[in-house]
Amino acid sequence: MEKLDLRECSDAYARVVAVLNLEWRVAVCGDGWQFLLQRRVQRNPEKAWQSVKFFAGASHLRTRVREMAGEIEPEAARILAALPERAAMMSLTI
Repeated sequence: MEKLDLRECSDAYARVVAVLNLEWRVAVCGDGWQFLLQRRVQRNPEKAWQSVKFFAGASHLRTRVREMAGEIEPEAARILAALPERAAMMSLTI
């Protein structure tokens, strides 16, 4: 089992919300206030992801995800649809 990581760039980042497709994912930033739209930049699991956009609200995130990430997995779409408007409203245990 892979150990969860608190570095936003890590493959094992503990606050990943949804993996959209092979190149994109959504996470919550380390302070818990914003959603991050991240793109895979390399296959090194230590520094595999880069934050491309930051969103205070989930409605704006949902609007921009399809523009930037293209086709997303159905399960990811369901997760995004159910997000609270503010990242700080999510219950994160890490």
